[in-house]
Amino acid sequence: MSLGIGRAWEAPGAIIGVTFFPNLFTGDANANIVFWWATPEGKKRGDTLRLLATAESAAREHNCRLVCSAAYAAMDGELMEKLYDRRGYEKFETNFRKELK
Repeated sequence: MSLGIGRAWEAPGAIIGVTFFPNLFTGDANANIVFWWATPEGKKRGDTLRLLATAESAAREHNCRLVCSAAYAAMDGELMEKLYDRRGYEKFETNFRKELK
């Protein structure tokens, strides 16, 4: 894998975008979920979970060792944590931001 590849998949009520890239420290291939969005109807139908499974399959095809994703605090953090936990993800990082004026 050279610099990286980006892919996006969509369903009637959801979309997910992923980049595949080499880890700068180890050289291992990794995948990063860059965006993931769904309508309330798409969530109810399970479109989001199907797209996540599609992204994970693509990561395997690219020989990725890890799939990473960030969940923003403005989202329902408890719900997202449960969703990722059920899919076998582990919490490993905290992000910080600063608004510049």
